[in-house]
Amino acid sequence: MNPSLLEEYIGYHPEFMDSLTIFQEGTAKKILKRLKSENDRNNFISTVAEIRFGKLFSELGFEVEYDKKFPNNQRPDWLIKLRDSTAICDVYRLGKSDKDQVRSDFQGKLMGKLEEIPKSYFIKINFINEYFDSNKYNLDQISNEVRHWLDSTRIVGESITIADNFEFEIRKINTKSKHVCCVGHASSIDIKPQKVNQIENLSPNEITKKLNKYDEIISEHSMPYFICVYIDFVSGFDHRDFRERFLGRGVEFIDFGTPIGNLEQCRHMGQTWTELGEFYSNLQLSGILTFFNEQFKLLLNPNKQQVIYSTKHSQLLSGLIDLSIDENKAHD
Repeated sequence: MNPSLLEEYIGYHPEFMDSLTIFQEGTAKKILKRLKSENDRNNFISTVAEIRFGKLFSELGFEVEYDKKFPNNQRPDWLIKLRDSTAICDVYRLGKSDKDQVRSDFQGKLMGKLEEIPKSYFIKINFINEYFDSNKYNLDQISNEVRHWLDSTRIVGESITIADNFEFEIRKINTKSKHVCCVGHASSIDIKPQKVNQIENLSPNEITKKLNKYDEIISEHSMPYFICVYIDFVSGFDHRDFRERFLGRGVEFIDFGTPIGNLEQCRHMGQTWTELGEFYSNLQLSGILTFFNEQFKLLLNPNKQQVIYSTKHSQLLSGLIDLSIDENKAHD
């Protein structure tokens, strides 16, 4: 029987179960129940991303509640509490596109099959077509063809193409392993700017879809609201993409010798002004918390009318402030 996604994950992260002890027993049980029942790899990793933010909030001293159901049937990923202040935190994993994930899953299964072959070769896999319908290919059949090919003595540099799409190249022979070792297809990072940038006249992107998701709850309870973005390396984004998009961009002017006047006239070489970002026009969103390369960064809404700056939520804000990016450094 194949291991579950949770068992597979624990195999690579043996400390994972112990790390859940930071949560109260009821929260830990709810998390484990979801992970045990999840059969979709992409959804599983998204849940792991949710857990990473929950652990951060717990480490910062907040009470946390996972997947709380509100009367309107909405379920924010986390409620964080500090004394009388409660905030909604909803997690979005910015990772591979769906088609990249399908390709990656297929490659992982293919590598698993090849590594069962009892031959001392190191093999490089290459996909001739970057994207393909994985359902059209039989993993056992591909693996058997590679196995039969390796029954004859091979040398470094030799290759075979199977099903007109999968190329296998010998990179090393007589390895210390008793089974085939392999490295996967090194595809380019599939950057999707529309996930972050709102392009005029196009439908909402993956981030803006969340901007007004909890308007009813926020208005009724006067809660701060944070979007938490777990940035996978394979997405091609980092903290700076969010800082530039939501806090503003620096725009350089060229000196045309125009006398100093209004903003349009004041075009002096090297001078910059700030094109205001989404935060200034959205009073529901308190901030965006990003996680990338083992670091958390908080972009706070600079509009002082936002509820996060009210006296009621001052202690909650103090608990998060060390993670924030200074708006005045937005163009470093």
